[in-house]
Amino acid sequence: MANPTQQNSLYKKPIQKRLSLPLFLTLAIVTLLSVGGLGIWPVEKQMKENLAAQLKIVLSGNLESLRVWAEGTKLDAQVLVNQPVIHQSLISLLEMAQSEAIGPDVLRYSVELSWLRKSLGMACKTYGFIGFVVFDTSALEVGALLEKPIGTRELGRHFDFFYRSLQGDTVVS
Repeated sequence: MANPTQQNSLYKKPIQKRLSLPLFLTLAIVTLLSVGGLGIWPVEKQMKENLAAQLKIVLSGNLESLRVWAEGTKLDAQVLVNQPVIHQSLISLLEMAQSEAIGPDVLRYSVELSWLRKSLGMACKTYGFIGFVVFDTSALEVGALLEKPIGTRELGRHFDFFYRSLQGDTVVS
């Protein structure tokens, strides 16, 4: 038969094995979580950098597309305005507006503006423009597709496109 010390050692061995296994598993899990947690930060940082780079590329592409579209639209507007018949009607309308005796109603119902509305109105629909505005050098609106603003200086005071147009720019807004 086994002596008491041998029996005691039989009971102690499995208890030590039982304690070392959970301790080992706990340490292994903590180690894996630590390594995994530390590994996530660089991956997350790299993903953010990649996303930022992709967004910059998309933004620059969109800006370039917008620039090309705006240039094309300006060229379309320049071609329309520089047609001899339209150009002459614009000059006649501007000369008419210089007279102090001419009021907004005369401008609204002038032959020149009626013709411009018909011609440029169709072109505006074709090109997708909302309308057109004709200013004199004092920011007086002498012609437009709409009735209301003619004879006022409201748009010229509030918008940058009036000042840019005075410098010879074709302005699309």
